[in-house]
Amino acid sequence: MDATGHDAGGLEPSTSWLVNGGEMGGRIRAKDWSQTPLGPMESWPPCLRTVVSLCVASPFPILIAWGPRRVMLYNDVFRALGGGPSPHLLGQPLSEYWGPAWTELRDHYDKAFAGQPVILENQPLFRDRGGRLEETFFSGAFSPIRDERGEIAGVWNPLTETTRQVLHERRTRTLGDVALAMANAQTLPEVFTLAARTLEDHARDLPFTLFYVRDTRGSTLRLVSSTGLPPGTAASPALLFSHGDGAGGWPLEEVMRARQPIRVGHLEERFGPLRCGPYPEPPREAVALPIHLPGEEEPTALLLTGVSSRLELNEPYLEFHRLLANAMTTATLQCHARADWVKSRRREEQRAAELEAVIESIPDGVCIADTSGHIRTNRIDPAILGSSGIEEALQRALRGESSTREVYLAQNGGEKQRVIRSATAPVRLRETIVGAVSINVDITERKRAEAEREVLLANEQAARGEAERANRKKDEFLARVSHELATPLVGMRLWLELLQTDESKRTEAIAALTQCTQTQSRIVHDLLDTARALSGKLSVMIEACEPSEPIQAAVADLTPMARQKGLTLEMILQETPLVQADPRRMRQVVSNLLSNAVKFTPPGGRVEVRLEPERGGVCIVVQDTGRGFPSEFQPLLFSPFRQEEEGTTRVNGGLGLGLAIVRQLVELQGGTVWAESPGRDQGAIFTVWLPAHEDTGEPPRAESTNAVALQLEGLRLLLVEDDALTRTAVTSILEHHGARVEAVESVASALSTLASTSGFDALVCDIAMPQEDGYSLIRKVRAMNGPISQVPAAAFTAHMREEDRLQVLEAGFQMHIPKSLEPDQLIAQLRTLVGKPPTKP
Repeated sequence: MDATGHDAGGLEPSTSWLVNGGEMGGRIRAKDWSQTPLGPMESWPPCLRTVVSLCVASPFPILIAWGPRRVMLYNDVFRALGGGPSPHLLGQPLSEYWGPAWTELRDHYDKAFAGQPVILENQPLFRDRGGRLEETFFSGAFSPIRDERGEIAGVWNPLTETTRQVLHERRTRTLGDVALAMANAQTLPEVFTLAARTLEDHARDLPFTLFYVRDTRGSTLRLVSSTGLPPGTAASPALLFSHGDGAGGWPLEEVMRARQPIRVGHLEERFGPLRCGPYPEPPREAVALPIHLPGEEEPTALLLTGVSSRLELNEPYLEFHRLLANAMTTATLQCHARADWVKSRRREEQRAAELEAVIESIPDGVCIADTSGHIRTNRIDPAILGSSGIEEALQRALRGESSTREVYLAQNGGEKQRVIRSATAPVRLRETIVGAVSINVDITERKRAEAEREVLLANEQAARGEAERANRKKDEFLARVSHELATPLVGMRLWLELLQTDESKRTEAIAALTQCTQTQSRIVHDLLDTARALSGKLSVMIEACEPSEPIQAAVADLTPMARQKGLTLEMILQETPLVQADPRRMRQVVSNLLSNAVKFTPPGGRVEVRLEPERGGVCIVVQDTGRGFPSEFQPLLFSPFRQEEEGTTRVNGGLGLGLAIVRQLVELQGGTVWAESPGRDQGAIFTVWLPAHEDTGEPPRAESTNAVALQLEGLRLLLVEDDALTRTAVTSILEHHGARVEAVESVASALSTLASTSGFDALVCDIAMPQEDGYSLIRKVRAMNGPISQVPAAAFTAHMREEDRLQVLEAGFQMHIPKSLEPDQLIAQLRTLVGKPPTKP
């Protein structure tokens, strides 16, 4: 028999039944239970072994009370709770862990041991944390555990601490009650008096509150209401002076300078024990909250609030104080607004009388409309108001629209029409429309000509202003482009100089030069894609493709940059259907999103790209733990040339084109893209949805380009490039892939080579060259006799606009190859070229 009254016969003396269980599982296996009421583990009954195994394996916080002594066992999750048991309490009675809270919980355990389950919801408990009692709340259940004989041997006790939720709800109710109480206050002292009456019932969070109002001289604060502490104590004097020795123990000089809450500690040292609040322990801390109104340097009022002796002044508690101060500020502003309204009404009546006198003294025709639509006139017959359009203009002015118009009034007896210049505008009092006025002057021919000249002048000024704005925008754009292009060039130059002096930096230099080159190439491509998008010429080549391949390629491109920055870049690819998309543009989309994520995620952060099926298509999700963006910037997120940071102090560079291009490319492929962010420094999530491919019986997948397909083995190429460095580099790349290359520097040398040598498989020619350009060469080649006139030809050029591509094809080239392509893309293009029959113009 063990200490629980169970027969331990027949059990093996082993702990193999307790597998894993984390740290607590290990501690249970290692503990000498023979010194506890439970006895050695080999004597534990099957039911105890079962519940202990379930406990340590559970992802929820579980506590087990076992036997008459109510010995406690628990798992890692329970131990991780705030104020969870320390390891030495394993196997000890429950009362040693719960301490002062045991009196509240003992009855629940007794009921469960008697066979009555108990549900606990937001039970208040005062726990000993750090040597002081702290107000906490717990929810959970107390369920009887029966042994093999059906007798109750223990209690299964899952528990969750709900302190944060309960306190948040309680404080939210407090703020709502205070705001409602202050809603109809007429004066500033009344605001604080009504607030104090409400806060008397909320002493658990605010054991005392002191409301002070600054006098007109600015140096004296007068106590107008309070809770918890009566007026006149050391902590609550009737008057406080912000300068000198009249602060009464409060750090007023610091508080009056601050525009945020100030924590005030050591209250007992400052004022002696403060007898207030629902607990025997006096408050040890307070919060000083200056109430600032817009446009005022000094605070209008001061709120001093006590901090509960049984709560920690953490950030949520401090935020509650801030929100309370904000509510006071709002109520104060409402009081001032009511007072301003009364003053405004009086001034309005006085001005109305003055206006009436002015109207009668004006020699021109004047019409005045009040907010109810009533119209008064001095020299205009009310019968013509509707036909002349003056009445309609007054109604528009009451809605805030000013107008100046010419009114043609027909005369009796065949007289010429009179032309009246009618100027109508709203009448505002403190930005509030209180009426409308129309001044009508007989201008006839002279005034009509003058009005026309004014219109012309206004149009000219508007055009000049628009031209100036456009010129400034152009200068800003060119400056930004120059900066972004110069940045990688500076990096290239510096690394090249370092490589010349320090050969040991070769690997780092090559990596840096590669990154700089890719950065500059991406900038150029982004500018060209944006130009194509703005002109409606951005295009995609839709096909059924495997979505994972462009994603893997983009991740491979960005992995070095992520590693260099110390980021974790993860890729999760689920099984998905084929998509109807352009693989090359898909890679560009993912690269742009990943580049942004890497750029705006700080070192040590994480970037994740996921591929998953979603409602008739697939979703590509790029999520990071970086900077994020505020909600007000979201409508501008995908606009070109827009970045949240502007000016020369930007932390991150860029032209603000990447996301605009992403949206254009995704929409061209029939998809959608959206973004979300919880807020500043909480990361961002970009999601791209693309439609799934509908099977039409055609071959569904494009073959991936592999290393074998990129070889140029056996091909003989003629390369025409005037730049020596480019010519040498391209020749080396082509020969590395198996081609035999004849490289020349000019059109004349190329024609000489073609005339003297035959057997070239393709011609690769630059466009912009001195003396004669590539267009001249291709025209002469196509005009030659013999097979050489049909040689496949590609323009290898830095001119990458859509217009340049069309001009290249019209001139007689079969292909336009941008110089910004990666080497493997260049090889793939050349393989396509040699398989395409040339056309002769």
